[in-house]
Amino acid sequence: MNNNDFLSVFDVGKILDVSKEVVNTWLRKGKIKYSLAGRLQKIRKDDLLYYLKRIGNSPESMEDFERGIENYLAQKRIWGKQFKAKLRDLEKATR
Repeated sequence: MNNNDFLSVFDVGKILDVSKEVVNTWLRKGKIKYSLAGRLQKIRKDDLLYYLKRIGNSPESMEDFERGIENYLAQKRIWGKQFKAKLRDLEKATR
């Protein structure tokens, strides 16, 4: 699992259409497991899915959530590659 396979508070909020404050409240109350990367909270996909299942989502909804999270992570990996490529181009241009 690489760094782009972890979800940030922002990512979870965007996926579930809730604010970062709501996600932070869930984390603070221990509803969703997370790890710290420095001061940043990082959530594994499996931990988010576990929480969503535990609160009573149907199997069909869980499949939708899993697909949505996978699509989001795939897009995030693409953005990461594009960002790294842009940085390399900028470094070359400034040499």
